[in-house]
Amino acid sequence: MTHISSEFLLTHIYQKISSDTADEMIQKLHNALHKNESVWVSFVYFAALEMSGWYTNTPEFMYQIALQKTDIILADGIAFRLLHYAFFHPEIPRWKLLLYYRNYSKLAVENLNGTDFIPKLLQSFHGQNINLALYGTTSETLPKALAFAREQFGLSSVVWAHGYAPFPMELLQGDAPTILLVGLGTPRQEMWILEHLDILKKRWNILVFGVGGLFDFWGWREKRAPVIFRKLGMEWLWRLMSFPRKNFRKALSSFKFFGYLFTR
Repeated sequence: MTHISSEFLLTHIYQKISSDTADEMIQKLHNALHKNESVWVSFVYFAALEMSGWYTNTPEFMYQIALQKTDIILADGIAFRLLHYAFFHPEIPRWKLLLYYRNYSKLAVENLNGTDFIPKLLQSFHGQNINLALYGTTSETLPKALAFAREQFGLSSVVWAHGYAPFPMELLQGDAPTILLVGLGTPRQEMWILEHLDILKKRWNILVFGVGGLFDFWGWREKRAPVIFRKLGMEWLWRLMSFPRKNFRKALSSFKFFGYLFTR
């Protein structure tokens, strides 16, 4: 495989980040379905990029290559949003961005994380003829997430397959627009979508999202951080305290944000 520099990929990822607000993005996705388009949307947070490696022979590095194939990239979390802002504003001292991060975060692109954005998107389709497909998490958790989705969003059809079995593509048959949520974790979900992209793109009017651990929240396997943690941009700390074994590596990678801010 030809070597592709990480800086080249990161530059393209930064340039693909959407500057739309949540409402503008929802309207854009509605329009895409009305036009019978297929759209792949990815939520990108700093730790996922940092852990994605810099070598072309690793699956993690392929995550960044997969993001180049994504139709829309949404910024998730304050760290990545500040790095994105810094990339396009090299004239601003980095210490200033860090010291006054709350002010600059208001100037950065909106925080469109999947945990908050996906429910808002699905609510906007309430009562419409939309198929919702869930793929991911465990066979014990997913039925609870399925029940939550049916109760909360009022969609006409909800189908599912847990993440420890192949996804049956026949679940996507039918003429109604489909929203496919793939919750296999990063980068596995992006690799799965990339592998099946040709099949998915042949189907009209489908929105495909990589949603990480969203189903674990819907299925009450994990709890969201209190509002105060979310407002301070420290939901990662809550998750580390709640599930240290699962989130230690991610939290450790998040601290490398400071190095990236001052050296990139």
